[in-house]
Amino acid sequence: MSFPKYKYLITYRLSEIIFDLVDQFILSHLSDLGDLSYLSLKDQILKATRSIKQNIIEAVSEVASLKSQIKLLGVAYGSVEELIADFEDFLRRKNLEIYPQNHPKIITFRRLGKNLSHLSNLSPLGELIKKPTLPASSQDATNLILTLCHQLSFLLHRQIKSMEAKFIEEGGYTENLFLKRLKKLNSPKLLRGFTLMELLIIIALIALLAIAVLVLFNPKKQIEKSWDGKRKHELSQLKKVLEDWYNDKNCYPRPEEICYDSPTSNNTCHICGNHQNSPKLTPYLSSLPCDPQHPTKEYLYQVDNQTCPKWYRIYADLSSSDYTNNDPQTEEVGCFFQGCGPGPNYGYDYGVSSPNVDLEKAVSFLYCSKTGCNGCGLPPSKYEDCLHIPLSEFCGDVRRIIPFETCKKPTCPCSSY
Repeated sequence: MSFPKYKYLITYRLSEIIFDLVDQFILSHLSDLGDLSYLSLKDQILKATRSIKQNIIEAVSEVASLKSQIKLLGVAYGSVEELIADFEDFLRRKNLEIYPQNHPKIITFRRLGKNLSHLSNLSPLGELIKKPTLPASSQDATNLILTLCHQLSFLLHRQIKSMEAKFIEEGGYTENLFLKRLKKLNSPKLLRGFTLMELLIIIALIALLAIAVLVLFNPKKQIEKSWDGKRKHELSQLKKVLEDWYNDKNCYPRPEEICYDSPTSNNTCHICGNHQNSPKLTPYLSSLPCDPQHPTKEYLYQVDNQTCPKWYRIYADLSSSDYTNNDPQTEEVGCFFQGCGPGPNYGYDYGVSSPNVDLEKAVSFLYCSKTGCNGCGLPPSKYEDCLHIPLSEFCGDVRRIIPFETCKKPTCPCSSY
């Protein structure tokens, strides 16, 4: 019995089950609703469900490189998270319950997902033998789909991590193809057919090609981009959830309702749903997000007071931005060169906030010159002023623009203090 490659993946089989259930759900619970917002929801969940299946199929195709596979699985993972948010919105708008993880029905739903997605449930033609059946109750039906989506999210996350580790360990398709070619060129039989000059030229060309491959397909950079994409997506979703919370309670979450640690004197604390002390934000969110590099980097939550917050800020430290480089969205939110966060330390380059407040940003910047930290113009030295400083005046000819309060070693290598 032989199936297409993707049929052997539990992530694909589970996505197919979710696809069938979503199709039944739309026919049973959305088709008769005339509200335009529900019609929009119907279109959203159809696109997200189809995206999950198709991206998993493309990710395991013979022509997809390892880098492309990681990217496609990341898109599928994002679509699952989007689907979870849509079905949670449906339950909230209908005033229905989101079952907690220890609910008896959730345990039954998990067992059902495990049995239906098992390889033994495929017929010789690759079709599901036991078909998924949607419960009659809209509350049970939605919670069943949510449970299976959480299972798929967990499995996709594990699959992506495994492929990232493989990419770092073994390299991608282009890199391995180059190594095979290099091995061929170094074979004794081939070497006898070249003069010394020809060999030197070939080696030089191979070295240039290797450098180009490393520059264009830097695996570390690709992984950092994946992490940053996850951070932006999670904070965007959390921003929507916190507005729903505020509309219901007329306050944003207190630190103890969203953070795993105690707030500091400036009303800041850290969010990580994976931490054992993390609270739950149900029914608004099944699980809180966590920075992909936790505990090295963390989401910082800040409020105006600890009793009934009227504004909030959430900061993130992106992997692809630092004191020498800005992510495009870092520039959009104005967090230049780690210039956002609670002063005077700042240290963050991305974030979201409630509509009534902006992110806290550094006002004054210095540039790291060959003699240390210097102003870029008349006080206060602004970020825009530093952009006009010639590159030749920077330390090591590397453009480092740093918030005034944090310009010292190690952020500025040429600084004496």
